[in-house]
Amino acid sequence: MLLLDDEPEIVYVVGEYLTTLGWQTIQCASMAEASTAVAQARALDAAVIDWIVGGASARTLIEQLQKRHPKCAVLLATGLGADVLIAREFGLPSIRKPYTMRAIANRLEAMVKLDRR
Repeated sequence: MLLLDDEPEIVYVVGEYLTTLGWQTIQCASMAEASTAVAQARALDAAVIDWIVGGASARTLIEQLQKRHPKCAVLLATGLGADVLIAREFGLPSIRKPYTMRAIANRLEAMVKLDRR
C-alpha cells in the first residue's frame, strides 16, 4: 500500500497505524519518492494519495499508478474544498483532511474488498 503526503508526520503516523492493521505500507513524503515506488513495486493493492504535494498536483502520479497498477484501489486525500470534483474527474473516492485513523482504515478496507470481488 502506497501512502503519499508531503507532511512527514502524517506519513509516519498513518503509515504506522495502517501497519498495525496488517497493511504493508510504502511511505512517501514527495512525488519523486512515490513515483519511484510506483515504478519499482511488483504490485500495489491500495494507495492513499494527497492531491497537492510540494505545491504540485498528484495528477501525473495517479496516471502513472493507474497505468502500472490498474487494480490498485486509490483514495485521494485532500483538504481542498474541490475534493469531490477532483475525485470525480478521476472516478476515484476521496477523503477530506483532516481525517481520523479509523475513517481512513474503514475506507481502505471497503475499497479493497470491493476491488477484489
